[in-house]
Amino acid sequence: MKPRLQAVNHAPVTEGDPIVQFYTPVATDRQRTDFLVADLSKGAQLVVWSMRKWVEVRYKKRHSGSLVYRTAYRLAGIPQAAEILDEMLMVLATTSLRPVLVECPCCQQLSTDELMLLSSLRSLQLMNTEAATRRMTRVLSGSLSNAFCRSAQAYVDQLTSANLSLEQITQLGLVQNDRDPS
Repeated sequence: MKPRLQAVNHAPVTEGDPIVQFYTPVATDRQRTDFLVADLSKGAQLVVWSMRKWVEVRYKKRHSGSLVYRTAYRLAGIPQAAEILDEMLMVLATTSLRPVLVECPCCQQLSTDELMLLSSLRSLQLMNTEAATRRMTRVLSGSLSNAFCRSAQAYVDQLTSANLSLEQITQLGLVQNDRDPS
């Protein structure tokens, strides 16, 4: 059986693109993190939403649905990013060593695999290719993680050119100490 990107759904379904399969995870499969999409930078939110839409579009075989995320990149001034995203996720979907969990677009939390992908992209944006490649070896064999990171670097370069950071914190709060002497 070929490795696949897997999206979470409520019932197992067998239709759609053969490299994208919906399934019902058991408790140990569905490992969501405590990270909320709303707490991510705008660039990271775009990445997560795009990955989720890509899986959804491929699953439903509605290629016109790809216009949704393509339009988002066009409006951001980086239309080439959509094509690079296609390439990057196709490499991941067709060569991964295990299923990669991508949540549905409306999910508020990140899956552990989505967090791993974001961390790899962030490392690339910080010019740390070695860390990104090392992270991707969790799902891709050696030379394939290099190939993925080459596509991912081109994608990150597009995001950077539009000032879309993957590392900025979007929500900060002030905690006051009741024992403040002032």
